[in-house]
Amino acid sequence: MSEEFIITQADFSEIKPKSLLPDSISNKLNEFHLNNSFPHNIRSADYDEVYVTSDIHADVYKLNSLLSKAGLIDNTGDEETRDSLFRETKWLKSRTLLIIIGDIVDGARNGKSEIPDSVGDIELLLHVYLFNLRNRALLNGSDVRFTIGNHDYHSVIKENSDELPNFYKSWVHKSAISFFGNRATRRSCLLPFYKCCPYIVLRLSLELAFVHGGFHSQESQGIEDITDSIINLQNKLDLSGDFDALTDADHALLNNLGASDNKKGSALWTRFYSFGKPADVCASLGSTFQMVVVGHCQTDTCSNGEMMKSILSAPKFAACGAGGCALLGCDKDQEHGAPSLGFVDISMSSAFRNNLFYGKPLFTPIMLKTIETNRRAELLKFTHDTALDTSDRYYNKITREKVGGRGPIQTLLYWEAPAKAGGRSRKNRRRKNRKSRRSRKF
Repeated sequence: MSEEFIITQADFSEIKPKSLLPDSISNKLNEFHLNNSFPHNIRSADYDEVYVTSDIHADVYKLNSLLSKAGLIDNTGDEETRDSLFRETKWLKSRTLLIIIGDIVDGARNGKSEIPDSVGDIELLLHVYLFNLRNRALLNGSDVRFTIGNHDYHSVIKENSDELPNFYKSWVHKSAISFFGNRATRRSCLLPFYKCCPYIVLRLSLELAFVHGGFHSQESQGIEDITDSIINLQNKLDLSGDFDALTDADHALLNNLGASDNKKGSALWTRFYSFGKPADVCASLGSTFQMVVVGHCQTDTCSNGEMMKSILSAPKFAACGAGGCALLGCDKDQEHGAPSLGFVDISMSSAFRNNLFYGKPLFTPIMLKTIETNRRAELLKFTHDTALDTSDRYYNKITREKVGGRGPIQTLLYWEAPAKAGGRSRKNRRRKNRKSRRSRKF
């Protein structure tokens, strides 16, 4: 890995409205895609820290600020200009993994609120930013990866959008529609970035799995487990690295919308983990992965779901709100209290702010900037702490890292007590844990 793949500001200046990617960018993306292989199954032991967020929805400036203030990069994030994003941003941490769980694109909400983007190319800017950040992280023994969400799938990856044409018309912000000219041009410009990061699911061994919606849905015949189907599909993508190679059957699996029932749908759509009954949700988890982390369900607006209500009633989460909150649930491991579920969709994007009331703006630009500056944004952080090495989990410490808003910057959500002399060995605990879970050949 070297600086040869970095997309420069001069490269970006060659992008023109209603045009395909310039060769200076497409060639670098193609070379990266052809010369690197990154299977979705990651060794836990390769990273001491894992930071997780989701649902960027085109807000590259908010993401830059979050990563900067979390100490992952040296860019201050204070200047909301494209020049600041092309600055020689230094990745600061080694053995650190950043994961974004889907919905990178689509900066509009119900025709009432949009991402600030006077040019219309902010989605391209975001993908270039992530691509460059990944290359700089790789140079430092770290990595940056993202999975796809339902928005990425339906407005970029799915070539035939007949099923949901409104994704392009309703969720892509107006200046982007004007800049690209049509859906086909936008797809051709953005898809190469997804070929460099071709993930529906990412996982750290059998400990942590990251998927936009989830691995379960509640159908009429009971709770359906689609873990095997999704992993098999991801294994196919590991080999090809090409979403265009997906078959009709693959698309049928991803295109299951679940109609109007939040508890149904594909791995990109289901909100069963948020809206299902707590006992059903927790019982469905733990047989394959020790913990599943999802986005897709904004933690400040999906709080009417049964599972979400149960989590938010816990004392450690009682203060959540006013900007979303990274959450944990299903602390069903009686010996260690380790959670089996995590939510990271914190409504980070400014596209989520409803700035219209009967067609008239609610806030001035200055007021909106103040709201965004003060709005809490959070990352879920997993740490391997050798001083707490008593658990059968490699990531034995989980914290919530906060930017903006009130309250502590870091909240400890789960950890192990320091090792005690004469205690059961880590090897024996892991052997017992493996026997308690089903054998898988992923």
